[in-house]
Amino acid sequence: MVKNSISSYFFIVFFVFCFSLQAQDYKKTTIAGKEFYQYQVEKSEGFYSITRKFGVTQEELIKYNPELKDGLKVDQIIFIPIKNGAAPTTSPAASLSPLPAQLERATIEHIVDKKETVYSISKTYHVDIDTIYKYNPESVSRVRKGDVIKFPVRAIRRDDIKKQDSEQQYNLHVVAQKETVFGISKQYGVTIEDLYNFNPELQKNGLKTSDVIKVSRKQVEAAPVVEQPQVKQSDGSTLRVAFLLPFMLDADKSIAVSSNRFYDFYQGALMAIDSLRRTGVSVDVYTFDTNRNAEKLKSILLSPELKTVDLIIGPAYTDQIKPVADFAKANNIRMVAPFSSQTTETAANEYLFQYNTSQLLLNEETINIFINTFKTKNIVLLKFQDPPAVAVKNFTDSLTKRLNEEGIAFKEKRILNDSIPTFSLNNFLVNNKENIVLLATSNMAVLGRILPVLNKAEKEFSLFGFPEWIQYGRAKDEIFIRDTYIASPFFLDMQNNNVSRFFTDYYGNFGNENTVNLPYYNLLGYDITFYFLTGIKKFGQNFEKNLNKVNTKPLQGGFKFEKINDGGYMNKNQFLIKYKGDTKTKLN
Repeated sequence: MVKNSISSYFFIVFFVFCFSLQAQDYKKTTIAGKEFYQYQVEKSEGFYSITRKFGVTQEELIKYNPELKDGLKVDQIIFIPIKNGAAPTTSPAASLSPLPAQLERATIEHIVDKKETVYSISKTYHVDIDTIYKYNPESVSRVRKGDVIKFPVRAIRRDDIKKQDSEQQYNLHVVAQKETVFGISKQYGVTIEDLYNFNPELQKNGLKTSDVIKVSRKQVEAAPVVEQPQVKQSDGSTLRVAFLLPFMLDADKSIAVSSNRFYDFYQGALMAIDSLRRTGVSVDVYTFDTNRNAEKLKSILLSPELKTVDLIIGPAYTDQIKPVADFAKANNIRMVAPFSSQTTETAANEYLFQYNTSQLLLNEETINIFINTFKTKNIVLLKFQDPPAVAVKNFTDSLTKRLNEEGIAFKEKRILNDSIPTFSLNNFLVNNKENIVLLATSNMAVLGRILPVLNKAEKEFSLFGFPEWIQYGRAKDEIFIRDTYIASPFFLDMQNNNVSRFFTDYYGNFGNENTVNLPYYNLLGYDITFYFLTGIKKFGQNFEKNLNKVNTKPLQGGFKFEKINDGGYMNKNQFLIKYKGDTKTKLN
């Protein structure tokens, strides 16, 4: 379930559903002067649903149908006393107005807590006990702490919730996967304090998926965020951004796990939007789950509100970029492809911004940085018998070609595996200028063999390497004992006050831990969203002419967009980072 979304695809607010209970004709019969409905038991039907449908008790059913002491049977004919001429109702789930297709397929999962029973769970969610038994047959005998109880959203008795809501000062909200107190407060336009006041147990237990919490009704009425905006072109006072990301709401759990990074990205984007709102910038957010389904993407692109946005961020997968890019171009909407580096659409679509640039272009940028920084140094290029990764080979081949073309001197040596222990770097180093040694490998085993040998050199030298080196287990003791230069699109300084503040706020809002490796997707979402919305708000139609003037001080990445022929824009940002001991410094 996606947080803070205006789109009805991604949240459940039960109090807005309308309902109507319709009378249904059943055959009537009179026994000993008393009227009864003659009713045939349906499949998966139990005492609870029948008693609720006809307004009688289980004891009354057994009184007039003694054979029911042994339980109900499918197609069994029973007699139900008619009370005061009241007509039976249809099943609540069947009589409600249709759910949106997304919710029709959605499933709620409840983890049983200590002392909970099937009865208490049914009351919590306004679901028939028989429904719980139907979808969780093992619960008939017993439920234990830690058991997972599942049932479809469509089975919830929304009429009960609506009736309860009319009598109370709050509305009910079912907590979705990855939702947070912060996200829910933003969704309903209430304060975090209001949520804690209505739900004191949150202070002790925290927020859990499938929890049912109370949301102040007064606040919701004051800020009805569930209301869809009118479909009209933005007048510039409010920015409209749409996120097309694969949240995998309908996918199996094993597949949905892969969507976690996109939740991180989205949550970081929400923090950027919140930062903008605090400066007075009004932003409307539209969120769509693209999954990996082409038909679903087509249906999203038919959404009328999508035509009114100022910016589309997404989709994630390369094969989905073309249809979205075509849509963006047809409707004059800027679009950011945040993840894919393989799309060919950028060169042909002037509305497309490709954040993750192809390795070929990044190599060109890195080579420019290398030459500008080290062209007057003593350059030593060491190659190895073990074949390098494709990216490393492409870079070193292109670099040697450029060095030769520009007449820049360098020394080159290919080292066989058997020669590594006896290799002497001293033969390639000089005393009158800085020595820069490029190791053409990202192979950890090769690094493990060559580094101890190189570190025996008597003359001083610096290293130039690749981002994979950071993952080398002995990097601090064998690599970063000397100046080491690595080019990367990302630079994260945990000592930066803005970065530390971001992580403090992020953890407080969402409670998520970060992944170990760069890039952090939450920072990626923040940087991209903040950059584009800030630029579009400031420069409007002249945004593309002022790309280098959008100074947002990104937390992790950078922005150096360049136009590709008559098409769109590619981000050629590349940092040169110097590592030494525990410190790292961004040089450009």
